[in-house]
Formats: sequence, structure tokens, C-alpha cells
Amino acid sequence: MKRLISVLLVVFILAAAGGGCSAGSKGDASYSYESTGSAGSIPSGSSQSGGNAPAGAGTGQQSAPSASPQAGSADNDGESGALWEPDSDGAVPLPILTPSNSRGKKYVYTVNLQIQTTAFMAGIRTLLNAVGAMEGYVERANVRGWDMHSPPFERNAEYTFRIYTERLADFLVVIEDSYNLVSLTQDSEDVTASYSHGSSTLGDLREQEARLQAALENTRLETEDRLALEVQLSQVQSSIRYHERQQMEYNDDILYSTIYVKLYEVIYPEAAEEAEEEEEEAEEPDLTFGERFGEAASRSWNGFVSFCQGFVIVIVRVAPTVIVLAVLAAIALLIYRAVRKYRKKRSSEEQANPGTQDDN
Repeated sequence: MKRLISVLLVVFILAAAGGGCSAGSKGDASYSYESTGSAGSIPSGSSQSGGNAPAGAGTGQQSAPSASPQAGSADNDGESGALWEPDSDGAVPLPILTPSNSRGKKYVYTVNLQIQTTAFMAGIRTLLNAVGAMEGYVERANVRGWDMHSPPFERNAEYTFRIYTERLADFLVVIEDSYNLVSLTQDSEDVTASYSHGSSTLGDLREQEARLQAALENTRLETEDRLALEVQLSQVQSSIRYHERQQMEYNDDILYSTIYVKLYEVIYPEAAEEAEEEEEEAEEPDLTFGERFGEAASRSWNGFVSFCQGFVIVIVRVAPTVIVLAVLAAIALLIYRAVRKYRKKRSSEEQANPGTQDDN
């Protein structure tokens, strides 16, 4: 019985040891897979699934998984296998293919931006400084301000920039950090096929040009044949110039992205009132004694002149009425004098002839 118990204990211990080893080997395999996936020679966007993997990639190299659930787990934060997460406090550059990291692609980028700011002129300076720092230039500018005789209103500006594509993502980060972003539209055009076709066509045309030039060096050619070759060579050279110009345009559009920016000023009512108060204070500076004395004397003289002018105007306005009243007063005075004179004469006659009055 004791021997049986001892055998069972030994079997149990061996089984427990085997299970622990198995668990340890599984953990090592998972860590190795994540490390291999983060080793990083193959970007996640270009990784292939198991069915599309090359035949010779079985040993020594493994393709990185495009979206491994272990890579983004909390246990691997900060390690090489963890997925990159953007900083929540700042803007995130848009991932684009630049000419130095094109991966065999040729892309033309066009960006439309609508942004707002409360400091219009400072915002313009920041925008233009950023363009210069990003190795770009201004292709078109249209700034609409206000008339100082009118009340302030919200200004705006429109720009067309050409930005070096290598710095396009950095420029967009500056915009997002410095302005209120109303809208951002980024369009990308894949011109890889057209560019490759143009390059191949140019190569063929140059080979044809070389053959025609070699044929024209033959001195035994008939005149008609030489003229035909020259016409054909001229046509080939014209096609070469056309495709060269097309390739130059592609190169310019690939190297320099086009950005359309609309910058709008935002004026809050409180800010407008403060601006008006500042303008009033600026318009009324402190005056010296001489300036105040001259201003007071000027105001006094202007007041006296205004009084005289008003007095003359009042006289002119009431002159017809005064004349009529004067004529009426003169007539009344004449009548009064005539009546008084008549009364005096009659009184004197009555005193001279009292009997006549008694007889009557």
C-alpha cells in the first residue's frame, strides 16, 4: 500500500513538472513572435499573409503581422513590439509617402485648409514663416482687410502655397498647433503608372532618335530618303520634348505639394469693445499747457464768431417784420400827434370864447 502511494506521488510530481515546462515554452514562443514582428525590416502595410508569403521565407525571417493583437497589449507598452500611439496633447502628422521614402510610388498631394485665428496679422506672419521654414514658396496671395474709416470687421486671406513634400506633414502639424482648424482635405494622386509610362516612352523615343541620326550620317542616301528621315527625326524630337516637359511637371508636382489655405479672423464682441476703447485712448494723448491754451483760445474765438454769425442771421430773418412794425408805429405816432394837436387847438378856442360855449 505504501509502495502504491509512493508511485502515485512520483507520477503526480512528474506530471506537474511537465505541465510547468510546457507553459514556459509557450510564453517564450509568444515573446519571440512579438519581437520578430517588431524587428522591423518590413512595414506593417507591406506584410503578407501566410498564403502569400514567399517560399524561401520559412527560416530565419518572418513577415511582420499587419495587426497583431499581442502588439498592442498593455503588457508590452514601451517595448519594441508595442504599437505606436499618438500623443493626445499635440497634433499628429499624416503618414504620407515622400520622395525620399516613396517605396517605388509617385504621389502628388493637394491639401485644402480652412483655419481661424483671433490675431489676424500675427497669424499671417506665423503662416508665412512656417512656409519659408518648410522650404516652400507663395504661388498666390489675396488678403482682404478693413478700411480704418469703417468699424472693424472680420478679415480673411487666401493663399496658394507650394510646400516641399518632405516637410508637408510638419507643416500640417504647425497649422494644427497654431490655428483653429475648421477643415482639412488632403487628396493624393498616384501617378506611378503615368510616370513610368512616360519614362519608358522617352527611352524608346531617344533610341529611335539615335537610330535616325545614325541613318542620316550615311552619305549615300538619296535626297528624298534623307528628307523623309529628317521629317521623321523632327517628329521624334518633338515627341521627346513633349514627354520631357510632362515628366518635369510630374517631378515638380511630386517634389512640391500644393496647399490652398483660407485664413479667417474671429472677433469676439468683448475684443471689439476693447479695441475701440484702445483706439479712443490712442486718439486723445496728453496735451501740453501751450497746446491746451491754444485749443481754449481757438474754441473761444470760434464761439464768438459763431455767436456773431447767428446774431446776423437772426437780424436778417426778422428784418421784414421789424420794418412793418416800424411803419405801423410811425403811422400810429402821427395819428396820435394829430389828435393831440387837434385837442389842444380846440381847448384853446374854448378858453378864448367862453360865452359862445354858454350860449350854446
